[in-house]
Amino acid sequence: MTVRTRPLGVGLVLVITLFGFEGLGVLAAMPVIADELDGRALYGAAFSAFLVAQLVAAVAAGIAAERVAIHRVFTVGLAVFTLGIVVAGAAPTMPALVGARVVQGLGAGAITATAFVVVSRAWDASRRPTMLAWLSAGWVVPALVAPAVTGAVAEHLSWRLVFFGVLPLVPVAAALAIPPMRTLPLPTPPAGADAGAQSERVRRRMVAALALAGGIAAAQAGAGLPPAAGAIVVVVALAAVVRALHVLMPVGTLTAGTAVGAAIAVKVLGGIGFFGTEAFVPLALTEVHGLSATVAGLALTSSSVLWTLGSFMAARRSGVWSDTAIARAGGGLLLLGLAVLVWVLDPDLPVALAFVGVGVAGIGIGLVFNTANAAALACAPEEGIGVEDTSVGLNLADALAGAIGTGFGGAVLAGAERAGWEVGGAVGIVWATMAGVIVVGLVAAGRMVTPVRVPIAARAPAVDAPTS
Repeated sequence: MTVRTRPLGVGLVLVITLFGFEGLGVLAAMPVIADELDGRALYGAAFSAFLVAQLVAAVAAGIAAERVAIHRVFTVGLAVFTLGIVVAGAAPTMPALVGARVVQGLGAGAITATAFVVVSRAWDASRRPTMLAWLSAGWVVPALVAPAVTGAVAEHLSWRLVFFGVLPLVPVAAALAIPPMRTLPLPTPPAGADAGAQSERVRRRMVAALALAGGIAAAQAGAGLPPAAGAIVVVVALAAVVRALHVLMPVGTLTAGTAVGAAIAVKVLGGIGFFGTEAFVPLALTEVHGLSATVAGLALTSSSVLWTLGSFMAARRSGVWSDTAIARAGGGLLLLGLAVLVWVLDPDLPVALAFVGVGVAGIGIGLVFNTANAAALACAPEEGIGVEDTSVGLNLADALAGAIGTGFGGAVLAGAERAGWEVGGAVGIVWATMAGVIVVGLVAAGRMVTPVRVPIAARAPAVDAPTS
């Protein structure tokens, strides 16, 4: 049976568009939401809760993708994400909203982990960079529309419409993406795989996923405690995180010691720097410059649109430049954009700098993410569950980067509020830390290996496969 890659691709892009409308809408509306629900202390938690839950779901979805038809994992993930949207839109308090974001994160983790597996199975290695760039293009329309519209809706109508307004996209995305997924092949288990060993592997990975989520949450909470107690909590929590990542990530990720590991490490470090910067741009503009949520949300437009431009630039340069060169170019643009954004913290300087800064950073993260995704999938083992493990690692990289970047920033913001600091000073500390993380990513990019990207006949889109 032939995989219909065109409707499948359109469906996947539409799902990313759905994520874009919801994610950018929440980002732009969060200052209004936090004020209305009296939840400034949970500002960062509203983002990190989503991302921490996404970590757990990514692992569970990766395990499921090794055993059942991929369309079933996708369908469950889309249903859970939709439930989270409904609960968030009806949330009466900020803690309830954070809980709803956990549900959304569980669904998003399953969907995005599925998307990487689908791309690896339906498109050959030479076409994946372009397909990954099209997935990034799913953010373009939300970037042009969501920040301004959702900021205005939250400010003048109701922030609840930011959540409820995306529901009509769900059945359309499902109708396009799910039928072609039914024709994709089931994964091939490793030769000589033992049922008992596989069960133990599942148990270890799920325990590690829960430990990872708990460790990140504990580290975020510890960062807001008094110095002595907070330091102890953070150290213990980070030790748990590192141990969990040893189990969950492909070999060599923590040290950038393998081709796949180096690509994922670069993605994590670049993502931390970007998400930890972008999440606090609307807050800086509303608090430091006194802008409305509508205007502040517009700054996110340039970031997302130019992210897509960076992704297509990376796809065009793939095979011409080395992956190290592309990733380092992206990291350099991340640093340049961040350097421009720092000036936004001065209320006497023009707010146009925010648009320039996040736009330059958007190109940078597009270069980094597209290159890291394509390199990791191309270097993954073709037999057994190698692609599934790599896909889970890439999805974990997304969630881990966002959770660490926004979680750290949220902890600093909460501590600053208790200490009576101004918002601008707290955001400055966050951004300075993000710059250091990006520099580490530039170093790790030197360990990336540029794979040969040629069509792989065994993984071409035309396949005969069972549907369940």
